[in-house]
Amino acid sequence: MLRLVLFYLPLTASALLASLTHVIINAVLARSPHPDLTISGYAVALSLCFILEQAIAPLRQTSAKYVRDRHSFRQMVRMIAVVLGCLAAFNALIAWTPVGRYFFHYIYGADESLLDSTVHAYQILLFVNVFSAARSLYQGIIIQQLQTRWMTIGIVIRLVAMAALSWLMVSWGYTDDSRYGALLFLIGMAIETVVACWEGHHLASRLPERLPPQSAHAVRTWKLDIFPFYMPLLYGSLVSIVIGPATQTTMNHSVQPILAIAAFAVASNLTGLISGLATFLHQAVLNFQETEPRRVKQLTAAVTALSVLIQGFLSWTPWGHAVLVHGLHLQGELLQATLLILNALLVRTAVFPWIDYVNGLAMYHGVSKAIAWSKIGSVSCMLTLLYLLVTLRPEWNGMIPAIAGSFVTVFELALNVVLLRRAIRRKEAAAAERRVSA
Repeated sequence: MLRLVLFYLPLTASALLASLTHVIINAVLARSPHPDLTISGYAVALSLCFILEQAIAPLRQTSAKYVRDRHSFRQMVRMIAVVLGCLAAFNALIAWTPVGRYFFHYIYGADESLLDSTVHAYQILLFVNVFSAARSLYQGIIIQQLQTRWMTIGIVIRLVAMAALSWLMVSWGYTDDSRYGALLFLIGMAIETVVACWEGHHLASRLPERLPPQSAHAVRTWKLDIFPFYMPLLYGSLVSIVIGPATQTTMNHSVQPILAIAAFAVASNLTGLISGLATFLHQAVLNFQETEPRRVKQLTAAVTALSVLIQGFLSWTPWGHAVLVHGLHLQGELLQATLLILNALLVRTAVFPWIDYVNGLAMYHGVSKAIAWSKIGSVSCMLTLLYLLVTLRPEWNGMIPAIAGSFVTVFELALNVVLLRRAIRRKEAAAAERRVSA
């Protein structure tokens, strides 16, 4: 169990520390003579960058599963080159042609006064995809080789460098342009990528040239083996994008939209931070399910209990309320609404670790389509519930997305389990047929 905990803790620490990145950047841009303009321009550009990051994020899981020899490493690099080529074509269109201004104005609804700062910031942020892809490739190898402490080391070095650079920017007066925030983010990403590449390349050089063809982890080509695993993960990530805008639209149609949006933003950010404890459980499944399946399940149960206790502490105890009052300066109606939403989201916090655990099982068995279909089903259910609740009970305000989110999380877990079992049965039946025909 100790080996599993030592593997998992650095992953969790890196996920939690990464949330400080944008705190540092916003602290710099907030010192601008026009902070609303610089922060907003950076935020709009970053939101598009994060959407495109959905194509990059599954590369880490894919690398952790398939890069077991130097041949599979080269195949993985080829697939990443194809993915980056597609992203580069879109990025160039947005950053260097008039299409970008129209895109941010009509798709994102950015005001005319924001367009210059948004496009200028995006001209820098478009390079984040390159560093993120390289980082994902090598972090997958680092995770697969159980050297996860390097992920924590990388994020700590990144944050220290960003903090030092942000101090210099403030001292020299480089705060009045959204590009400074984009540059600070890009430099931080580049530093973390260098650390991941340095250790990941060392680990990759020790891999065998090629596993035997009969090996369970053998890769033929990226098109035959790696890409079919990656694409369902990509579809699942892309489908989830609609939840954010749909939630905002729902709260805009509630009885008290301003209170709903503010309370839900605070509560969902706190819940997201707590859920960060569980975001790498799928990696624990990928790397330990074969040797220590019971321990992985125990880890998931422990993370679930810890997450619920932390959220319960904030929701139910006077000390937790004091944190919200004195730490986040919540008062009156906003405090009460936030507490109600935290209570409603407790179900989501309790169920989310098990969704990540089941997703890890799907990745382990190579049936990632189950993840995509369960995500499509849960998003469809979420959109339906949001519409019904805001139509029937608009006075519930921020509780609408909270109740819908908790219900849908349970639904997604159940759907995940059903689809996973069916996918595994089909895979085993296909394997049996191949053995008989052989």
